[in-house]
Amino acid sequence: MSSAPSPAIPVVALARLCGSHQKRQLGTSPYNGSDTKRSKSAVHTSVSSSKRHIVEVAANDETQQPVLRLLPDCFNIQLKYIAAGATSAITAGALWNAIREGTYHGSPVLLKELTKPTVATIREVNRIASLTLHLHHPNVVQFLGLSWDSPEKPLYMLTERPGRGDLATLLANGESFDVTQVVSMLLDVACGMAYLHGQSQAVMHRDLRARNIHISSDGRAKIANLEFGGKLSVDRTLIGTPAWAAPEILRGQSDYDEKVDVYSFAMLAVEMLNRKPPYTDEYKNARELLHDISAKHRRPRIEERQKWPISLLHLIEECWFNDASQRPAFHTIVQRLLAIT
Repeated sequence: MSSAPSPAIPVVALARLCGSHQKRQLGTSPYNGSDTKRSKSAVHTSVSSSKRHIVEVAANDETQQPVLRLLPDCFNIQLKYIAAGATSAITAGALWNAIREGTYHGSPVLLKELTKPTVATIREVNRIASLTLHLHHPNVVQFLGLSWDSPEKPLYMLTERPGRGDLATLLANGESFDVTQVVSMLLDVACGMAYLHGQSQAVMHRDLRARNIHISSDGRAKIANLEFGGKLSVDRTLIGTPAWAAPEILRGQSDYDEKVDVYSFAMLAVEMLNRKPPYTDEYKNARELLHDISAKHRRPRIEERQKWPISLLHLIEECWFNDASQRPAFHTIVQRLLAIT
């Protein structure tokens, strides 16, 4: 099913649409959710434009070049103010050795731990911090800062801590969501992605799936783990998890754009509707699955289709079009989901 592309919606109008959704969901301003208030209190409110902090680590050569970019002082967090707790159930991913729950000045945070930082991993942390430093949206997990006392100690990246953990864990533990909850969470994600794609240089996520969606204590969905994210001008490689990856990525194309996130959004929706990852029990051979997705336009089954609004099913099918140019933009997805709610 195809549809004519929608005209671009002004950023202010999009913010009002997403904001009205948040107000209906929470009965508060979209910036006043309980988790967001707690995370904002963990950030220093004043930023000195003149004072900058730089962390250096010895390189393998003799240059000992600094590998963290200059950060405002308020994002340089002293370890003494952090209380690290138990390892979180949230999966650490490839870069981090562990993710711990903790507090910073009494506010709940997640601590992404890099036990033995190297020049290469510190450069990657620097890239992630630089990317997320200026992102502020109620549906994007807030970056709070970095803490690293010395090269011999672990480095920590701090983010706000979701009240209920990640969506994949909730689904795996048997959590069931009704139509209203599913549409509301998908709308949260679409609002966050519209914000990321609406930056002066669009920011891609490139690994959009339930594991990377955090759920706050009031049921709000927040996009997390922008480790694979980047500006459109940055390297385009095989990124993300294959079952959620767009066919153009699986085909090895180097000219893909932000519409890869729209495809992954469709896979996330299927994951929520089926309460399990896409293609579960459909394939035993991963190579065959990837071939069928990229070459034969294979898509996952949606179970119990009668439970879900036909307009939602049609939207999912448009989002997974093989032709990326035919997939709707996230500002259009926001409007379509608002019509369902």
